[in-house]
Amino acid sequence: MFARNTFKLYCVISLMCLSVSQAKGQSNFSVLSPIRIAQANEPAPEASVVPPAADATAEAGGDAGDTPADRKIDPSRRFGEERPPILPPITYLRNEAVLLKQGQHMLDLGAVYTVNQYNFPVVVPPGAVTNASVQDRNMYVPFALRYGLTDSLQAQVFVPVGFSSEQFDVIPNDTRSSTTGPIGDTIVSLNYSLPQCMTGEYNIVWTNFLSIPTGKPHDLYALPDSQFGKGWFEYGSSLLAIRRYDPLLVFGGAGIRYTFNSEISGQDVHRGFCVDYQYGVGFGVNEQTSLSCKLFGSYEPALQINNHVLTGSQRDLVALRFAITRAEDRRIYEPFVTVGCTQQANDVQLGVVVTFR
Repeated sequence: MFARNTFKLYCVISLMCLSVSQAKGQSNFSVLSPIRIAQANEPAPEASVVPPAADATAEAGGDAGDTPADRKIDPSRRFGEERPPILPPITYLRNEAVLLKQGQHMLDLGAVYTVNQYNFPVVVPPGAVTNASVQDRNMYVPFALRYGLTDSLQAQVFVPVGFSSEQFDVIPNDTRSSTTGPIGDTIVSLNYSLPQCMTGEYNIVWTNFLSIPTGKPHDLYALPDSQFGKGWFEYGSSLLAIRRYDPLLVFGGAGIRYTFNSEISGQDVHRGFCVDYQYGVGFGVNEQTSLSCKLFGSYEPALQINNHVLTGSQRDLVALRFAITRAEDRRIYEPFVTVGCTQQANDVQLGVVVTFR
């Protein structure tokens, strides 16, 4: 009885396994066939497995039967255009470098706040000179429009739109202030990128600019020389050298500018030639973000008032600018902070520039 039941159970299990094997398409499998154990010195049977990479091999330009080790890829064959390298944004050099091709344009907007406090000689009636404490505050929108005239020539117009407030403390009980705006001085510039055959591995940009006194200077008994409305024409020229050491970008340059004679508060004012310089480094974090640090400054000789030198009016301006540049699809965001390194430089400047392209 026990043997009969055991035989029936074996037949049921065999039929079930046979059904499963036939459903999987394994018709050569037989549960009833005895299990054969290979001998130690017997070679293993060859598996008839189709290489899964056969189609991929054919697509890659090789024969379907060869192997990656035997296959030599023809470098002349291209299966789609190569993706051009995407460089980190360098719009922190938008005022100096040529970033636009012919017909392209950029528009800058944003907000900038500047605070500065320093001592400066002023003229008090009837022509005496005394040392005053000057407090300067500016809040403006850095409106700038750039246009690519050619692939190597770029034009730019910059106009600050906002207000400037200055306060003078001549003596303890004599405090005067003034506010100007809403338009500051207009700066028109041309940036020309020298041909690569002349500059080698460096990208050298030649910049020429003209500052037009469209902003009203502070109409006081003093001569404030405000950055928002200076009250005179200026012409300048400079060279900037740029070199990329991926992911770093190093730049530096210098230039001169000339201040034309002007009349402010009934006084004939003249400053003459000034020297400007800058150098810094940018670091590409990724294809969309860059960090930059720039040291810039200028030396301005003493003012001449009615052909007399105003002693103590010479200025040595040095500042550090830190910025983060983030490039999106059609916009570029750049928050920045500038810290003055000398007494007469701006104490601090905070702002964000939004570039539309």
